[in-house]
Amino acid sequence: MAALSAGRPGRPSPCGTPSDEGPAVAVIPGPHACTALPSAATQPRFAPTVSALLEHPAPAASSLHTILHEVFGYSQFRGAQADIIAHVRQGGDALVLMPTGGGKSLCYQVPAIARHRADQGVTVVVSPLIALMHDQVGALEEAGVHAAYLNSSLTSEEAQKIERDMMGGRLVMLYAAPERITTPRFLAQLDSLHERGLLSLFAIDEAHCVSQWGHDFREDYLALNVLHERYPDVPRIALTATADDLTRADIIERLQLQSARVFISSFDRLTPLKDCLRCPMNLNQYLQRQISIRVDGREADQDA
Repeated sequence: MAALSAGRPGRPSPCGTPSDEGPAVAVIPGPHACTALPSAATQPRFAPTVSALLEHPAPAASSLHTILHEVFGYSQFRGAQADIIAHVRQGGDALVLMPTGGGKSLCYQVPAIARHRADQGVTVVVSPLIALMHDQVGALEEAGVHAAYLNSSLTSEEAQKIERDMMGGRLVMLYAAPERITTPRFLAQLDSLHERGLLSLFAIDEAHCVSQWGHDFREDYLALNVLHERYPDVPRIALTATADDLTRADIIERLQLQSARVFISSFDRLTPLKDCLRCPMNLNQYLQRQISIRVDGREADQDA
């Protein structure tokens, strides 16, 4: 997928790099997860796409554009981002397959901000990597979005402060590893948020880790089906940059995403690097991210 829209020069995004090219995108609505829909350009008139609506935005769509521009510094969505973001903003489940550097993070960060501004509470982001948690939270805080992570790098006092912000509804996004999220203590905190209408969204990053067919299988991901069983009315978005047909089916089954819409983007992995070469200041950031994703023995949050 094309990464993001052309944004303010000199400001790196927490979600990827700009691109001039729009990819082919397949959108597969649940529960018919094996039937591909026409592309946005060929869909019938009785089923207008969100992309079309964003060209003449209604108030809700306009607010998403405002977040994109004011928070992230971009002028427009690219590829399937608009459709994914609007779908999740309205409370729909989604499975997103998009290459590294393609802007996956925007697909949950924009709706998370929009839903928090509508007093719908905190978004819980499942992430297996401490390094990526730190990168994402640092970029969001720099952009003026109150985000935090809970992992073993924090002192007890720091963790308690973050938990108070989360329980008070002040956090927009909270990043944590699956082994922490599925503990009885954390689930009790989620129960309290849910009872008060302050549990907005679950974003499950690196979703291929749930599949035994994938090369990065993590057993802790299997327990994430509790999120659907315990909070069926809270939308979920699962994201991955690597999933063949078998792995995709496994993700849907194990995370109980049978009713989710499936968005599959073009996997031209040269596009993000090409864009970084156009803007050399982003190249180092891109390469560091690739190393952190691909090196064996990646940093994982093993704390409870």
